[in-house]
Amino acid sequence: MSGVVVGVDSSTQSCKVLVVEVGTGRTVASATAPHPEGTAIDPRAWVEALRRAWDAAGVRSRGDLLGVGVSAQQHGMVAVDPQGRPVHDALLWNDTRSADQAARLIADLGIGSWMEATNVLPVPSITLTKLAWLREHEPQAAARVQRVMLPHDWLVMHLTGAFATDRSDASGTGYFDATSNRYRLDLLDRYFGAVPELPAVLEPGAVSGTLRPEWGPPVPVSAGCVDVLRAIEAPVEQVLLIGGGAGSAALRVALTDTLSMAVAVPEPREYVALGAARQAAWAATGELPRWGWRTEAVLQPGEDGGAAAYRARYIEARSALVSRGR
Repeated sequence: MSGVVVGVDSSTQSCKVLVVEVGTGRTVASATAPHPEGTAIDPRAWVEALRRAWDAAGVRSRGDLLGVGVSAQQHGMVAVDPQGRPVHDALLWNDTRSADQAARLIADLGIGSWMEATNVLPVPSITLTKLAWLREHEPQAAARVQRVMLPHDWLVMHLTGAFATDRSDASGTGYFDATSNRYRLDLLDRYFGAVPELPAVLEPGAVSGTLRPEWGPPVPVSAGCVDVLRAIEAPVEQVLLIGGGAGSAALRVALTDTLSMAVAVPEPREYVALGAARQAAWAATGELPRWGWRTEAVLQPGEDGGAAAYRARYIEARSALVSRGR
């Protein structure tokens, strides 16, 4: 099939838009627009950044667009009123003002109960702790909340009008149980004091909606640890190191020795946006494309005794945490 798909990566610092050939995975156009600095941001700034990157990449003028995929920073709290207006700046994953609420949530239920309920500890980055902070410090704003979503869901809503998310994003909220695939509304009621509308949780290859006319033609928009795997006898065939950390010599050494297996480092590319584009191709064509990548290096575990000692401490700390949760 010929044509292109668009992958969007709305990260903490910027919005990246890639236009990718659906048949080959080759990037044919790209653009980036910066986000405002800070840990509390008006989410409308993200839509404006998307609009600038979208236009700079020439998406609106293409006649061969097949689909769009969106990826974005996780955990951030976007709370809106019945008219869809933000009641407060979005609190990003790296905003720690909810540290006190996080500590109280953990003390209230205990580590074991949280892991049983959501498989997530409500540390300050988690959305539920931010809602608890809003309830406590901005009660008037909290009382106006009609819908709660993440940055990814906010952008999908503006692109399509649909109110939807995916399991990956939902699993980081602190009020979603990935085991049963359902929201824990009781946790929202307990710690936020209300149960707002939440986005529908879609499967990876599902279509959340179609592009609104202001963005382009009505094409589909997709919804967008190793030792544990070994413990349950799941096969671990390959580990890839991507992102900014892939350039760190210290991380390259520590990761191979911590995991005790080889780690492949693909060539530097915008893999988050490419992943969104691949998901868009899946939604548009019904088939998950196999685009492949070029490997820059394959890192092997070393023979350093210090690394072995570090791995032993890592396993001990992980086991202690698991034991505390039982």
